[in-house]
Amino acid sequence: MASAPPVPAYKAPSLPPPSLAPMSLGGSTGGSSKPWEERWQQASDMIMKNEIKKEITVLNPTVMGSSIVTKYVSYEVATSPLEYSVQRRYTDFIWLRDRIVLKYPGMCVV
Repeated sequence: MASAPPVPAYKAPSLPPPSLAPMSLGGSTGGSSKPWEERWQQASDMIMKNEIKKEITVLNPTVMGSSIVTKYVSYEVATSPLEYSVQRRYTDFIWLRDRIVLKYPGMCVV
């Protein structure tokens, strides 16, 4: 009897970060009449120049799904100064950690 061919090692696909995936940004618009892209660019410029306080808060872990197979935990990630709030899964945080480790080898990332 012939043996089965070896199974190739799994390689995860290279995907864009969750924050850059096409989506509509939820959360508060702050009453601004500027398009969100313009406000995002303005806030990004200020952040890069270290002119404003940056704050990211992870809140409200929520169990999603109805069966043992489909259950997962979703977290609310709130940002300041943009005041946007998005839902992220634990795997999104693992993805981010992996990218930070690749970008900054030798740094302790927990």
